[in-house]
Amino acid sequence: MDTYILKCDYDISKMKFQEDEVSDVKWATWTEINELVNNGQFIKHRWEFVSKLIEEEIKL
Repeated sequence: MDTYILKCDYDISKMKFQEDEVSDVKWATWTEINELVNNGQFIKHRWEFVSKLIEEEIKL
C-alpha cells in the first residue's frame, strides 16, 4: 500500500490511474478521514502514520 501526501491545488479528475493497481481515490478533509477511520472504511494504522506526518508539516 502506498500513501501520497500532496500539498498543492490539483484537479483530481485529471489524474490517470492504473486500474489494476488503484482501487479508489478521493479528496477528503481531516474530519472526513477521521469519520472513515471510525466507520472502518480507512485503515487506522495508516491514518495514524499519515496524520502524524501532516501535523509535523503544518508545524513547520
